[in-house]
Amino acid sequence: MNNLDMDLRLLCNSIALGSTMIKKGLYNENCINIACDIFNIDASNLFSKSRERKLVYCRYILFDYMYNCGSFTLQYIGSIFNRDHATVVHGKKSHSDLIQINDRIYTEMAEHFKIVI
Repeated sequence: MNNLDMDLRLLCNSIALGSTMIKKGLYNENCINIACDIFNIDASNLFSKSRERKLVYCRYILFDYMYNCGSFTLQYIGSIFNRDHATVVHGKKSHSDLIQINDRIYTEMAEHFKIVI
C-alpha cells in the first residue's frame, strides 16, 4: 500500500465516520510518517505482513503511542495497520516487556521516537 492508497483509505474512513475521524486520520498519518522517517522505513512495509524486526518494533511503538497518547481503541488502531485488536494487545504487551527487560535496540528506538514526537 503506497502513501496515496493510505491517504485515500483514511479519507474514505474519515468521510464515512464524520469530522472527528478526519482529525484522527491526520493524527495517525502524522505519527506514522514521523516514525517512518525516524526509522527509515517505507510506509508500505509498515502495513505489510513482514516480520522484519525493525518493522515489528516500529509497529509496537506506534501501537503503544496511539493507544496511550492518541486515546484510540484497540480495534481502530488494528484497522489502520490491517490487523485485529488482539495483535495490538500483543504489540502493547511486547512493548512493555521489551522496555522492562531493557532490550537495547528496542529501547533506543522507543526513546528516539519519544524525543522526536
